[in-house]
Amino acid sequence: MCGIAGFLGARASEAAKAAALASIAHRGPDDEGVYQDGSVCLLHRRLSILDVTDRGHQPMVDPDTGVAIVFNGEIYNFRELKAKHGDAGYRTGSDTEVVLRLYIERGLDCVEELRGMFAIAIWDPRNQKLHLIRDRFGIKPVYWHMGSNGIAFGSEIKALLALGVKARLDYETVYDYLAHGLLAHSPRTFFQGVEALPPGSILTCSIGSAPTRRIYWSPTDHVASSPQTNQGQDSEAALWGMFREVLDMHMVSDVPVGLTLSSGLDSTFLLHVLAANGQKEMDAFTYGFADAAYDEIRRIDLQSLPLSIRHHTLTLQPEDTIGALERAVSIFETPIGGVGTLGLYRVLELAPQRGIKVVLAGEGSDEAFGGYRYYGFSRLRDLYERGDPRLSAESAAFSKVQGQSIIPGTAEFEKHVLQSDAAVWAPDGTLLAGEAFLGPALANCRPEDSWQRAQDWFPPIPAGVSHFRSALLRDLYVQKIPKLLWFQDRVSMAWGVESRVPFLDHKLFEFIGSLDDDWLIRDGVSKFALKRLYERYCHLDHSETRKHFVSTPQREWIRGPLAEQIKALVRDGELVRAGLIDLRRFERQYDEYCASTDLGNSFFIWKVLNLELLLRTFFATADTAKLHVEHLN
Repeated sequence: MCGIAGFLGARASEAAKAAALASIAHRGPDDEGVYQDGSVCLLHRRLSILDVTDRGHQPMVDPDTGVAIVFNGEIYNFRELKAKHGDAGYRTGSDTEVVLRLYIERGLDCVEELRGMFAIAIWDPRNQKLHLIRDRFGIKPVYWHMGSNGIAFGSEIKALLALGVKARLDYETVYDYLAHGLLAHSPRTFFQGVEALPPGSILTCSIGSAPTRRIYWSPTDHVASSPQTNQGQDSEAALWGMFREVLDMHMVSDVPVGLTLSSGLDSTFLLHVLAANGQKEMDAFTYGFADAAYDEIRRIDLQSLPLSIRHHTLTLQPEDTIGALERAVSIFETPIGGVGTLGLYRVLELAPQRGIKVVLAGEGSDEAFGGYRYYGFSRLRDLYERGDPRLSAESAAFSKVQGQSIIPGTAEFEKHVLQSDAAVWAPDGTLLAGEAFLGPALANCRPEDSWQRAQDWFPPIPAGVSHFRSALLRDLYVQKIPKLLWFQDRVSMAWGVESRVPFLDHKLFEFIGSLDDDWLIRDGVSKFALKRLYERYCHLDHSETRKHFVSTPQREWIRGPLAEQIKALVRDGELVRAGLIDLRRFERQYDEYCASTDLGNSFFIWKVLNLELLLRTFFATADTAKLHVEHLN
């Protein structure tokens, strides 16, 4: 796990290269390297996980062909690939050398054999081409900018800024976030002209030619319109065996591996799989709150877990929130998801202090197995449109399990089920939209254009695929996974820690995609298959059928101890100066929220707070003051 950066085109100064390396030093505190060949430069900061000796130094150059590589990530099957293609002549024990050798032997088709998470830059002097490659789900990031003098790229946007890319605010991205709660839903970023390479893509660049991009893997190709009919114990056994294989691969490391632990199903399930594979003990990290109603630390019963846990915890306080958020935004380069994301960012600071460089995380479980409430809406819509006789029983079961009456023929059924594709939903089923306080600088970003931009990045859904699977695919590619993986990368790499997400193994996803929808949502129970494995192989009665959300006191803090501080920040802030929000309407809406007896959804305030800190961090006041005028011109 590392940080990469570089450029193809006009040379950057030594000072600029040094600044780019310094900007991503937190991603790789163990080593750094520079490769320069005329107008191409590859930069690398190393976090030593595999072959921690100097032999794993990057950039790595093949002595025969001159092909050079910088690599961020892990190839979990690198040893198997060595054995498959012949392991003679290797000089290191690293996965980087395996990727380099495979590219030389097979070209870009080698990516099809890689199982893991990766952002790779390969310079091939034989044809003067630079290739940028991102893993199938986009677990590891790579951003790029095409300018008049060439292309710059990096694991973080700060590296591009150090190499000379100007920080200019992207107004359409601002609008999509403020109006619809959309974040990382397209390749665009808050930095105009800086894009994220989409998951499963390869970008090929050469001097004098426009970059070309091809997709080598898409989740839409692995969701069957006519899935398997065998949904019995054979499928359960196959899925359990696959989980054991995936967790075994994700434990490949030459340094200790830990885990982020909550009281929910996902991280506990990972521990049971690890125990079945022979793991005896593990370091685990949990954040919590003084308020017992929200405290995950108190909910975890260490004695009931299948491993011996060395538990490292951090309790968050409201008075620390704004300062921690300011520091986090500078690392994230984007608004963050909520106080929960901030908690994970802060608790992982403990990992390197405890000698842990790698952690496992449960991201992707809900999107792969159907864990969110609104997936149930889509499932009921499928039954309704097919005239399926199970609709009545499934609606009743869903209403009972979720505590929300969703009965065919009612207004609630019309709103949540038959219009389930018409908005961006929070995991708990509430809306993330809201634009009542938007300012005049966003007048040209019409709501219909904004929503259409989001629709444009929805993956093409194969014919015959259910509304339920379509919702999963939208979340995987647009509405959930891109931002969750962005957050997961930054909360860990901020401290020089590698985060691995076993639920997003592509072979596991392809297997799940072949199963019938009933295997994921049944009798009103979400993640049905995972809960069956929990009962059968972990020997636990998982009687809690409703999804447990790791909740936080964010709403109480925003309407209580943080309220005046937030108002003061916004009142004297960049958003108001740039005309991005209407201060009077925002404060009125904020006051109404604080006066309400219903906690409601505080996300509209969190959005403004995060965006304000983002502008203060990356867009100088002098530039921000001009933004409104420049945009309207």
